[in-house]
Amino acid sequence: MKPYAGLAVLGVSVALASSLYLGQSQRPYDLISVRFCPETANTGSEQQQSQQSLDQRYCKHEQKLLKEIWEQKQFESATPLSESSFKMKTIPGEKTGIIWFLVAPVASGLAYLAWAKKTEQDENESYQVLEGFKTSIKLTTVSSQSEREFKTLVNNRAWDKQKIANGFISVEAAQDRLNRQTEIQDKQHETSLTEYDVMLAKMKKERAEALRDAAKADKETDKVLGKVALSEQVDESSDSRLKDSLIEGIKNHEDGWLWKIIENQKPIWVLGEAGSGKSTLAASIVMLREKLFDMPLFCLVDAHAGDNLRKSWKHLSPGAVAQSEEEIGQAFDDSRGRWLDR
Repeated sequence: MKPYAGLAVLGVSVALASSLYLGQSQRPYDLISVRFCPETANTGSEQQQSQQSLDQRYCKHEQKLLKEIWEQKQFESATPLSESSFKMKTIPGEKTGIIWFLVAPVASGLAYLAWAKKTEQDENESYQVLEGFKTSIKLTTVSSQSEREFKTLVNNRAWDKQKIANGFISVEAAQDRLNRQTEIQDKQHETSLTEYDVMLAKMKKERAEALRDAAKADKETDKVLGKVALSEQVDESSDSRLKDSLIEGIKNHEDGWLWKIIENQKPIWVLGEAGSGKSTLAASIVMLREKLFDMPLFCLVDAHAGDNLRKSWKHLSPGAVAQSEEEIGQAFDDSRGRWLDR
């Protein structure tokens, strides 16, 4: 039995024993035994017979009561009875053992803590055993896979040597097959690089088109409103006033929930169905953080970046765009690295 388990059993035993002892301590007060034994007034030869008759009638009856009550009644009486008429015997009270009343809950608490510690140790040991078992399975699986691959390679080479030795295939043919396999692998690698370059060029083209459309839209907006370009219209002080006005408006909009999200400057998740406005909301938050706090957009992670660059993300300038599964995974890893650096 483990030490904590033994301590828990000991605590429970002490608690039960103390409770039992406390339950047997029933009388903590003193009693007095009183018998009424009057003396006869007769004298002479009749005295002894008369005294026996009185004792037989009264003195054989014994009464027990609290000593404190007896003394109090005797003290309060105007004409107290003569003590010579009574035969009294004090019966001392038993100790209450009230200290055991404190021992019981303390022992119960220690038993509970010991059992909780034992349970925690058992859980940790079980967890370590499980982790060791999982690690063993992983190592066995990896080792078995490597062993199978190695045996397959050895068998293939052995078969090739047997074929060459028995004249089924020449050394030149075997070398030619190996060269063709290597060439196929090189072509596949080259094709993958070409596809990546094409995708990157396409993304750069889409980004350039999005920036061009955004600039064109800004010019059209300025024409409709009768304004000139921002660089020609306002100076640094007016830009600061516009920023302060924008911040004040966002704070006052619907109790300022949007301002709390923007000011927090922490990553957020935007979830919803297709066409519910996720990209538009995210782009708005990113744009406000960029304009108000100079927080650059390092990377845009969007599986539909091609369409959203011309729509929701057209006013932003991401440093990179992650659209495929591999790029999205790499973008998340880079983001996690930046969080760890901070």
